[in-house]
Amino acid sequence: MAKKPGELARKIGAVGFERQARMLQWKMHVQDAMFTPPFPDKTAFHNLIDSLGVYQGLFRNNAYLELYSRYQTRIWPSVNHEKTYQDLFAFLEESVRQEERPQFSLFQEQALACPETLAGSFSFSHPVSSDLSQVGISMRRSPWGMHVIFSPGKNRSAVQQMLSTTEKVCWKTLWHGLEPWFSEEEIERLATELIRTIPEGLARGALFYRETYAPARAGVSQTLVYEFKKDKWQRTVLDEELLPPSLKTQAYRRKDELILRTNVFIGSTLPLFRIDIPYRTLEEFGLHPFRDFLSDYSVRSVRLASGFTSDLFRFATFWQNETYQVEGLATIASVLFPEDPLSLVVLPIWNVTENALQDIRRATRLSDPLFFDRDKGLGLLLLRDCPIENAQSVVSPNLGKKLSIPVDLPLTVRDFLESR
Repeated sequence: MAKKPGELARKIGAVGFERQARMLQWKMHVQDAMFTPPFPDKTAFHNLIDSLGVYQGLFRNNAYLELYSRYQTRIWPSVNHEKTYQDLFAFLEESVRQEERPQFSLFQEQALACPETLAGSFSFSHPVSSDLSQVGISMRRSPWGMHVIFSPGKNRSAVQQMLSTTEKVCWKTLWHGLEPWFSEEEIERLATELIRTIPEGLARGALFYRETYAPARAGVSQTLVYEFKKDKWQRTVLDEELLPPSLKTQAYRRKDELILRTNVFIGSTLPLFRIDIPYRTLEEFGLHPFRDFLSDYSVRSVRLASGFTSDLFRFATFWQNETYQVEGLATIASVLFPEDPLSLVVLPIWNVTENALQDIRRATRLSDPLFFDRDKGLGLLLLRDCPIENAQSVVSPNLGKKLSIPVDLPLTVRDFLESR
């Protein structure tokens, strides 16, 4: 007997909802960013569901619920992306049976301290169904905030059995799968900072580019372009790159117009973006103000990135009081030249004060990170793509003429670290 169309549609709809409910919902708006990550790696989200079940969520910096599945509504009916870590405990406090409140209060006190791991089991006073009357709660600190798993069951022993399975999971692998997603979020925050701070005289006609990777393209990079058109900033995927990526400033023609392309650095270290500016726009705006904008963004962006969690921005944790700490020299050198970071050249500058730092920045390249040892009055300029012979014959004497403080002979990062 054939099924009625309405009945068939309801069954198909139920299957569709079931499939959606088993998926992790990710937040479609990134805090402090105009755009979300362009290519979500759904495999990483599916792996979380397969390993940990459908009743889970991750609180981004414990400020909002970045990831959760729709199944969560069976336990926490009002759950949504705007819920905070504190909102979770407000809900649990209302839901736990009165006689278990003292036990829950102790659990809450421990959980709000964001421990490495924590687990507990509680009876709910008004469960949606009998199989949700006992709920286990497993919490684990992730690099991005607290991850929470609910393990519902009819009795405490069933719940404890489910909670024990989370200890067998390879958490390192699961977190590794999520790293690109959160890294892309942080990159979009930096892109937004770039868009927000570009002077009006440069914004129209400017194009920003960056590289990213789509999981479906098996490691092949794609270029994203940010452009102000139709009265708003838009992000699209570039079909064909006109110029190969380069750390040098380039010039090319686009529709009979001369275009200047240069890199935009995060803290003089990571060339995360490229910017195209029509040469006529630069003539009107001025080359010195343009350099000042790039320099200001370099500082502003690394200050922002110093609070990020992604491995990509680990170098930014060494940023302190407008310069890098000398302790971060090896780490930052490995960003500039991963193949042999200790072979890079540093230029020691003595008698450096806080006031002299701006003079050094103005006299040096935007692509060379500056370090400062306040106790010794020592500044260190890490030279990108500069042989020691060039540093000795050209860079050191030229910089010495521009500064009123002693510039020492250059040496390699290896020699400097061994001499400390």
